[in-house]
Amino acid sequence: METIWRQSAAPCGAEYIFAGDIGGTNTSFALMRLEEGGLCMVGKFLFQTRVAGSLREAACEAMAEIRRRFPDAGIRGACLSVAGPVRENRCVMTNVSWVISGDELAGVLGIPVRIINDFTALSYALPLLDVRDPDVITPLFPGGAEASWSSSSGRTWAVVGAGTGLGVGCLVESGGGFTAIASEGGHTDFAASDALSRELCVWLGERIGAIPETELVVSGQGLINIFHFFYERARAASGEGGVSEKFREIAALVDWEKPACIARGAACDEGCAKIMRLFVRMYARVAYNVAVTFLPFAGLFLAGGIAGKIEEWFVRDDFFMKSFLAAYRPKIRDMLKSIPVYIIKDYGASLTGAANAARCLMLDAQDMRDPRDMRDR
Repeated sequence: METIWRQSAAPCGAEYIFAGDIGGTNTSFALMRLEEGGLCMVGKFLFQTRVAGSLREAACEAMAEIRRRFPDAGIRGACLSVAGPVRENRCVMTNVSWVISGDELAGVLGIPVRIINDFTALSYALPLLDVRDPDVITPLFPGGAEASWSSSSGRTWAVVGAGTGLGVGCLVESGGGFTAIASEGGHTDFAASDALSRELCVWLGERIGAIPETELVVSGQGLINIFHFFYERARAASGEGGVSEKFREIAALVDWEKPACIARGAACDEGCAKIMRLFVRMYARVAYNVAVTFLPFAGLFLAGGIAGKIEEWFVRDDFFMKSFLAAYRPKIRDMLKSIPVYIIKDYGASLTGAANAARCLMLDAQDMRDPRDMRDR
């Protein structure tokens, strides 16, 4: 466990939330202090998911460290964001063989525990993000005036994020409160948008023997699948001699090492560059589908570990936005131009969102203040 303390002393009588973000690659926890109109991150605890043993072990280790440092801390509850569908406060994770029960963890930790989907947590974080802070956000498109497109008094945010898997989330403001809409949108059917992606779709369908879902092309696993598609395509066209040295190097790696090597290789190998361009183009089309589904005029955010790491491929020549705005109907193109689009660079957003979800769903259900007043300080 890696521990990062941000606060050395606890004010007398302070109350806290134990927040967690459990993903296919990384698991993190945070101790968040409740303040007047705000949240303050006191400490952060980091694990690698696949070597952590179990969520119970990781959560207990983090909580033990908290109790050692702040033995009298009044922790009112815990909210954990998890990569997978949640039902009855329980989640069977999508990309890791963990079964997570909030009720069981509550018995172990001694505090109420709420389990939410990771993109539900990200949704609760969206209004808290400072879109003017370049350390937190990279703007891809400023968006236009919402008024001509929406007559609703509330606002809507949406998030789509490719990491180990692919997630989609939405947050709606209504009646002075905020509601996150649960989604497993990453598992929708993959919609090819040009000749190359159609060829990829056919190849992938034959390989898996099923209808390809979007997560299989827009995610870390998606980069691996696209690589194998290009690799086999090159071999079929010209034999082994038609495969570049970089492709042979990547093919020899274990799968989890391939995405980073593809991204690095794109600077000098045209095959890797083609993979990146196709990946970003398909990511943009996923974002397009999310945009026309939810109409997030308050902002469409790209989250997950990939966009921040290969940001240059999103911003270069407005490549992502050109694909995002490629709508058949002029009226839809104009509508899309009213939606601001951002990349989230703050990997702590899920923790902040989980803490805010705890505050809204567990602690102050009758007093749901605007989360923009609760920025993580």
